[in-house]
Order: sequence, then structure tokens, then C-alpha cells
Amino acid sequence: VLEQFAIQRILSNGEVADDAERLRALYQAMLEAANSGDLRAVNLIDREFHDTIIELARHGLLNQSWRSVSLRVRQAMAIRNRQNSDLKQIA
Repeated sequence: VLEQFAIQRILSNGEVADDAERLRALYQAMLEAANSGDLRAVNLIDREFHDTIIELARHGLLNQSWRSVSLRVRQAMAIRNRQNSDLKQIA
């Protein structure tokens, strides 16, 4: 829900091209890490990708809310990622 709100904000901010490029670069880095079989790097970049979505929304309360739940989200994502044998599906 938080990320859906963030995406709506990003799309309305007027800087979509720059924001999309940042997210695209992170996605490409995650895909490269997945192709190399580097789960640790995939997890780190995945975290950065989701943190960046929240950051790009430029919304203080959203940032605070994300900080309060992001540790749990990261833990759940790391567990899910460990169970997935195809790292490219994570990326």
C-alpha cells in the first residue's frame, strides 16, 4: 500500500523521466547481480530499489511510515529471496 501511494506521487511530481531512470538503473544492477548468482547483492539492491521508490515520492509522512515498517519488509523480502532459486525472478 505504501509503495502504491509512492508510485502515484512519483507520477504526479512531474519528474517522471529522471525518477524512472534512477529506478531503471537499480533494476539493471539487480538483474546483473542475479545473473551473477549473487543473492547478497540482489537483496541489497532490492532494498535500495524499494527505499528509492519511497524517497522519490517526496512525502515526509510516507518516509516516516516506511522507516517504521521497512525492517520487517526487508526481512520478509530476504526470506522470500532465499527461497527462490531463480534470482532473475527476484529482479
